[in-house]
Amino acid sequence: MAVKRVHVVGAGSSVTTELIAPGESRRVKSILLTNAESSSDAAVRVDLFLETPSKSGKSYDRFYIIRNIDMPGGSSLLLDDSNLFNFSSTKGLYATCLDGNEIDVTIT
Repeated sequence: MAVKRVHVVGAGSSVTTELIAPGESRRVKSILLTNAESSSDAAVRVDLFLETPSKSGKSYDRFYIIRNIDMPGGSSLLLDDSNLFNFSSTKGLYATCLDGNEIDVTIT
């Protein structure tokens, strides 16, 4: 998979962003989550998960990679165990900002 960059916006509430769609090419080696805000009080809470969407539009079969992780302003979290991202093509990869702040996600 080529490098993919996604900006995940909290927009004042919990917002989920699709990083890799079900069925999309997926040879993920690492994921870097970055809170680009430099202020120490600009923490963001993040979820990163795999999910199989249902035909009715409701989610099911959700598997959390990280859940409710607080990232202080200016911090980064590198997930670089490629075995962690060996998942079925029926699943998608998603990130949620659980408050109003934002993160940058880099997938290699």
